[in-house]
Amino acid sequence: NLSKLVCSPYGMQLFREEALSFDLILSDAAGLAGEKEVQMFNRELSSFFAHLKPANSVLVILEQLNFSAIAPYLQKFERIIVLDAFSGMASLGKKLHPELNLLTEAQAAQLDICFPFDLEQLLKNIKNQTSTLIALSNQEVPENLYASSEEEELQFIDKKLIDQADCLSLLSPETPDLLLIGTGNQLEELVKLSQYLSLRAEKIGLEVLGKWSLLEEKAFGERIKKAKALGWILDQTPSATLEAQLKKWGKPLHLISPVYEKISSIFPEYQSEQANFDAAALLERSTKLLS
Repeated sequence: NLSKLVCSPYGMQLFREEALSFDLILSDAAGLAGEKEVQMFNRELSSFFAHLKPANSVLVILEQLNFSAIAPYLQKFERIIVLDAFSGMASLGKKLHPELNLLTEAQAAQLDICFPFDLEQLLKNIKNQTSTLIALSNQEVPENLYASSEEEELQFIDKKLIDQADCLSLLSPETPDLLLIGTGNQLEELVKLSQYLSLRAEKIGLEVLGKWSLLEEKAFGERIKKAKALGWILDQTPSATLEAQLKKWGKPLHLISPVYEKISSIFPEYQSEQANFDAAALLERSTKLLS
């Protein structure tokens, strides 16, 4: 569970082993209070940042604070990596306030947004020299996409996809009637969804983004052009800003988001089902778009 890992001493030990280097490491995660490298948010934020020593690079690990609370204070740093441990549905019951507009907020702060599929990609994202927000969602993931064990329920990804470092094409009909696009921090449900869809007659494609900036790349745009309509599976409250960004391809647009008001649990294994955002519900919601 990457969310729990980055908020624990085990995560810091892993970062040391990987020789991750930052001038400052800041956090509100109680589990990191005893780590010598970590400065805890221990006062009002404007005062806290005013007293920091000058630095070029910063790693911020957020457990309870929303990204929007610290975003105004990050402009002073040249390289920013934010680990948002509990975003979207996972923020309900974990954070001081629900965090349901992270995509829009991160783009406003001029950060790339990454959604790691596995532990290896998480470490790659942290080593990124581009300022980045890494959105985690309290889901269990393998060490890498090709790891397997007797307890692993999912047979994850064909090894032919190994070259798709930042985007997984789970279903790729030549000219899909509907192209579904989700994010890597929802990988488990999206893999299950691809298995369900593969048994259906509808021509539906399914792409999983590892980073949001892929939307600006020509190769990804070519895949979108082949589709008749787009369905975005996002753990995010729909907003006018987001819809305007996603309408640029001129395709019929459908946003599939969790029904947040139906969530009553803080446990991820129940949240997706309650919010009509697990694989079974996504299958029903996406196929209805073609009727």
